[in-house]
Amino acid sequence: MRLSQTFMRCLWTLLAGVTATAAVHGDVVRLQSGVEFHGKIVKGDATVAPGHVAIELLSGAKVSLRLDQVALQVTRPLAVEEYEHRSRLVADTVAGRWELADWCKQKGLHPERESQLLRLIELDPNHEQARAVLGHVWKDGEWVDWDEYMTARGYVKHRGKYITQQEHELLEKTSDELKREQEWFPKVRLWTGWVTGNNATRAQNGMAALKALKDADAAPAVARFLGEHAARDLRMLGVSVLTQSGGIKAAVALSKISLRDEDQEVRSVALQGIGKANFDNVQALFLKELRNQNNAVVNRAAAGLVRVGDERSVPQLIDALVTAHKYEVRVPGGTGQNYSFGTNGTFAQGTALPADVEAAMRTGQMPQGAVFINSPNAAQNTIAKVVLVRVEHQNADVRAALQKLTHEDFGYDERLWQLWWAAKKHAGGSLSNS
Repeated sequence: MRLSQTFMRCLWTLLAGVTATAAVHGDVVRLQSGVEFHGKIVKGDATVAPGHVAIELLSGAKVSLRLDQVALQVTRPLAVEEYEHRSRLVADTVAGRWELADWCKQKGLHPERESQLLRLIELDPNHEQARAVLGHVWKDGEWVDWDEYMTARGYVKHRGKYITQQEHELLEKTSDELKREQEWFPKVRLWTGWVTGNNATRAQNGMAALKALKDADAAPAVARFLGEHAARDLRMLGVSVLTQSGGIKAAVALSKISLRDEDQEVRSVALQGIGKANFDNVQALFLKELRNQNNAVVNRAAAGLVRVGDERSVPQLIDALVTAHKYEVRVPGGTGQNYSFGTNGTFAQGTALPADVEAAMRTGQMPQGAVFINSPNAAQNTIAKVVLVRVEHQNADVRAALQKLTHEDFGYDERLWQLWWAAKKHAGGSLSNS
């Protein structure tokens, strides 16, 4: 039902009074119209009419609202509401952001603290204390997130230390299990060689042997020699073999193919090949990739969670609705002028990226960056230099995953999703993955 204009003006007047007050309560009632009341939800009050919810504002006034006008009711800690109030008033300076981040630390608001520190390093990229708290280190001439840096290079964190994937597997598996897996490597390598060779009889025998594979311990060898093969047809064969063998090892291999393979059909078939019995085992792998530096992988992970995820995926999906990624762009250099990019993708001197380049970046079509020479002499091998461009992406596949898992849609408004999720969990509700 639509609210009258007079009633809306009254609501905004009340809200203005609440916002201006220094101390705030944690509860939120949000109407279908988007208007929010902040205060304390009244419970157990006989004066509240049936079908209504009442919230006591800071002024002491009590507002009763019909439930059919209410979109969300959220009971949450006072500190969260106080943070939102402080964040609206904080000075956008290094000192202001650092002070609010320190307050967040005292209140145990870790994601909120990280948000303030990320804004702080946009103001001062070389703020060492903020960088240290965020886990950033100076590497190869730039600040990098150490966890992301090591993960991108194939290392795994084990008991606080980074080791290679192979070392991690050796630590996690028993000697008998490793022996069984290693016995398959020479066989699968041989059969793959036969299939790609010139001997027709061997090619036929090799294909028959590979198609007959159903041993779960053969999955690592299949993933290595077929799943990573340059030929698309052999990668598809690998997906087929892994699908029929089943088991956790095959599910993990199929998950990685669905995230990494360059061919969309191969990725799709691999994802469909993950058996329902193994959804729980691979969900964490897809959740981890929501933080990948490659925006395309972030969206593939979200698409994967539509199949293998459940309500445990919702908080991480909300965090991944909008992600920022850095791209290398080659720009004119050697002319005595300095070029830099702002967070909106524009040159500090006011020159914007070409529309088609920016659109391609925002949709994840240029994961390796772009070459952009903004010069009338570009065809004459203009001296250029590479700069980093920070681009924020609204991730359509992440939003689609949230819609599928929750049957709700709040667009790319992370705060509204978080409010809804807090209300859902507080009410003890569960989601169905239908």
